[in-house]
Amino acid sequence: MSNLPYLGTIEGKIIQAISVENLRQWGEIRDYLGFTNEQLKPILKALEKQNIIEDAPGGFKVEYELWLKYKAHFGEDWAKEKLEELAEEKKEEGRLQSLLLQRQNLKDQNYLRERMFEWIKFKNISMGKNSTHLFLKGDMLDSLLRDLIPRTRNEILVVNPYVEPCAFSDSLIQASEKGVKVVLVTQKTESNWSGKRIRDKEKYHKRLNDSSIEVHYNDSVHAKIFILDNQVLSASSMNLYSESVAGKLWEAGIVTVEPTNIQRAMESFNDLIKQ
Repeated sequence: MSNLPYLGTIEGKIIQAISVENLRQWGEIRDYLGFTNEQLKPILKALEKQNIIEDAPGGFKVEYELWLKYKAHFGEDWAKEKLEELAEEKKEEGRLQSLLLQRQNLKDQNYLRERMFEWIKFKNISMGKNSTHLFLKGDMLDSLLRDLIPRTRNEILVVNPYVEPCAFSDSLIQASEKGVKVVLVTQKTESNWSGKRIRDKEKYHKRLNDSSIEVHYNDSVHAKIFILDNQVLSASSMNLYSESVAGKLWEAGIVTVEPTNIQRAMESFNDLIKQ
C-alpha cells in the first residue's frame, strides 16, 4: 500500500482518523489532530468537495474504496481481500465495457446494414435467421433503397441502363450535392421512346452530367445494380424511370449485406468503369 493516497499529509491523518480510528464526529477529529475549529473547517470542506469524505447523518465517512485501502494498510486482512475482489470486479467490468464498445463500433461501421435490418423490422418482413439476403418486389424494393440512399455517407455506385426524370433519380443528385461520391454507369439517351419523353430524358441527362455525379456511358450494360457504402448491394430488374420505380411494372430483386458478394460486385463495377 505504498501508493496510499494522502498518506503522511494532514488530509491523510483525517482519513486515518475516520477510517482506522473510527472517529466520525467533528470534535473527535479536531481533537485527534490537535486543531482548532478554524484550522479544521477548510480542510474538511475541501475533502468533501473532492468527494473523498461525506458529512453523513451518523458522522463523517470516507469514500468506500479509500476507506478499504486505509483499513488494509493498517492491518485489516478482510479489507485486503475485499480490495482484491473489487479489483477483479473492475477488470471484469472493463472487459465487458470493451466488448460493448467493440460491438458499438462494429454497429457504427455498418450503419447501412443496421438501418436495413431496422427497415425490415419496421416493415414486418420475415427473414431467415442469420440471413444476409432479402428478396423484394415492386414498391418495397424502391422503398428500401429510397430509405438507404439519403443515409449513405461515402459512395453510391449505380449500374442502370435506363435513367429518366423521377424522384429516385433525383435522390442520387441530392446525395451527390451532400458530398457523397455517386458514380453512374448507364446507356446513352437514344432509346425506343420518342417525342417529349426522349427530349425530357436528354434534358435530364444534361442535368446529371452538370451535377456532381460521375456519369459513364456504356451501351452494353443491362444490369440494375446499387452498391451503397460497400455495405449493401441491390441487384434487380428495376430501371430508373417512373413506371419502374413506382410499382406500375412488376419488378423484383435481391438485396444483400453479405461481404463476399458485395466485394465481387465492387470488382465487377470497377472493371466496367475501366472499359
